Amino acid sequence: MEAGVITAEQRDKAMQEQKRLGKRLGETLVSLGIITEEVMAKALSAQMGLPFKELRFMSVAPGVVELVPESLARKHRALPLEINNGRLTVAMSDPLNVFAIDEIKRVTRMPVDTVVITESALLRALDQYYSRGEMAEVVKAADVYYPEKEKIVAAAEAMVEDTPIVKLVNTVVTQAVKDRASDIHIEPYEDSIRVRFRIDGKLHDIMKPPKHLHAGIVSRIKILSGMDIAEKRVPQDGRFPINVEGR
Repeated sequence: MEAGVITAEQRDKAMQEQKRLGKRLGETLVSLGIITEEVMAKALSAQMGLPFKELRFMSVAPGVVELVPESLARKHRALPLEINNGRLTVAMSDPLNVFAIDEIKRVTRMPVDTVVITESALLRALDQYYSRGEMAEVVKAADVYYPEKEKIVAAAEAMVEDTPIVKLVNTVVTQAVKDRASDIHIEPYEDSIRVRFRIDGKLHDIMKPPKHLHAGIVSRIKILSGMDIAEKRVPQDGRFPINVEGR
């Protein structure tokens, strides 16, 4: 009301509905369409003196997500972002949830600072960052599936339709879409492969699959893109469609 966002009449209507539903007042205002999630989150951040974060400007430092188990992050609607001077910064849609903050402190053994984010943006971020664990599982499955590593490179064309390689390529592309990446780099080195995404102009390391999977990954992409799988010395262009979460 001080910000001129709602009227006294709208407040009273929301308070009546709040008693009926048992929700918090802010949630009730959003569910009635009186304010948006972002307006509510910004009001909370101003009231509590906490920073407000938008998902598009939010980044998670490497390795920080692993500090908080996914089940706990989803239970409390909280995403760890970074560590500064020994303190863990966590994005939350409900910064008033002191029980959540206490549990995160106990699990991480670190003092916690909070920033405010809308619930819908937080849920998208949880899907985005915690699905990275699935990528590691896919790589592991592909590696186990092909134990005779020296034979794989020679038989790359035969293996590209096998499930582990198909799933690995699909997972990489799907994660790139979720991370809003503009490029996927699959870079072969002497004894490893490095997969990197370009996000907001910067390259980020995503995974390091075993070197022997490189030929299969490249061949799979060539087949999808209608390129010549046998041609390895001349640059080729291709394209392919993929369905990611209904898009």
